Amino acid sequence: MNLFSQVMEAIARRDTLTFNEVFIDGTKLEANANKYTFVWHKAVEKKLSMLPTKLAALKQDIWNDLGLDTFCMNDEFIYTFLSEEIEVQHMVLLQGKGKHKTPLQRLYERVESLYEKRKEYEQQLYIMGECNSYSKTNHEATFMRMKEDHMRNG
Repeated sequence: MNLFSQVMEAIARRDTLTFNEVFIDGTKLEANANKYTFVWHKAVEKKLSMLPTKLAALKQDIWNDLGLDTFCMNDEFIYTFLSEEIEVQHMVLLQGKGKHKTPLQRLYERVESLYEKRKEYEQQLYIMGECNSYSKTNHEATFMRMKEDHMRNG
């Protein structure tokens, strides 16, 4: 028996490897590092188009929880307004699970997330320009498909 077969039998006895991962024909595999470094234009536009709906729901929650009329404000103005309100009340923002956060802090964290995501998506669209995609590590890079990648795009 050859060495490869002996090694495979030893691994199989320990149950540490599925045989979907064994290759002897020189097939190249994708590395786990930098697996998702690409950004696609349509995906960013779709995520950006969903933000106004989330912002409308957030405005309704601000009205219900705090009684503040924010319906004519954008996310940046609401973010600034709530951060100033936290400073005026001298609130200490709690971090981590198991802590009881105030409604103001929960709303502040939601609007902060929306605001940051909108800025991120707009920055990605700016970097992309007229292209359909770009790589986060090299903005001028083009993509090449492997014969079979982890997302089955090959």
